[in-house]
Amino acid sequence: MPFDATAPNLDFLLIATAIEMELSDRDLQVASKRYSLIAEHLQRPGGALADYMNDALVYAQGSRAIGATIVDGSSDDRFDLDAILEFRTPPGWQPKRVLDGLFEAFEGFPDVRKIVRCTRCVQLQFAFMHLDVTPIDPFAAPRQERA
Repeated sequence: MPFDATAPNLDFLLIATAIEMELSDRDLQVASKRYSLIAEHLQRPGGALADYMNDALVYAQGSRAIGATIVDGSSDDRFDLDAILEFRTPPGWQPKRVLDGLFEAFEGFPDVRKIVRCTRCVQLQFAFMHLDVTPIDPFAAPRQERA
């Protein structure tokens, strides 16, 4: 069947469904604010890892990186975000210790309800969403170039 021979009502239904699944403007504002607060919070004076966060780089990963984050209507957690946190880790720290340090450093993060130290990330849980922050040391060897 040619593309232009579809049923108009079906087209409308599919478009309306896609729009309902996308993040609202408000959700996008909240997401952007929380991404921007990561480095700011970790760089605050007296923070557990503040001395290592001067050149920290935070960027979206996963669905947010490609602009495809959708709302999950099946739970109270409307959507989840993923972030990469690049920073020079303290010398000699193994990944477990880096995660433990991040877990401690995220204490007091604005609006966070719960902080969970996971296997490969630290999860910041908020009302209606959560943010997984995965640390990476871009200076650690050996490491392939980021594509």
